Amino acid sequence: MKSLADRIEEYLRYLIERSESKTLQMQRTELAETFGCVPSQITYVLSTRFTIEEGFITESRRGGKGYIRIRQIDSSPDRINRGYNQREALAIIENLWREGFLDEGEAELLKCLLNRHVLGLTDHERHLLRGRMLRAVYDLLGDNKG
Repeated sequence: MKSLADRIEEYLRYLIERSESKTLQMQRTELAETFGCVPSQITYVLSTRFTIEEGFITESRRGGKGYIRIRQIDSSPDRINRGYNQREALAIIENLWREGFLDEGEAELLKCLLNRHVLGLTDHERHLLRGRMLRAVYDLLGDNKG
């Protein structure tokens, strides 16, 4: 029998897969009511099952008008080689900070370095360079986790 966390994850992945943009936005309380659980259970599933390593960027806002947004990103070698625009790169850095992989100073430094004005170059070249830089960050974080 599947655990509640497994069922929530399966449901969210299904909704994301059906989405053309591979993005899901909904209210945390609404989702908690659907599964008959507390909102913190939803938070747990998001923080453990929808991580940057799993290819997701999660954003949330708590409170009455709060929401969760889950965006599936492609962090495969092919995607890294195609690169990331500035908005995507900054969202990845922000998520790494929220997940505790980076401290605030490291995140701010990386955001600065990934900025289009700092990188210069053409759009395509900037996207590729950001992809290589983010791959280096992932590799470094992966080495430091184990």
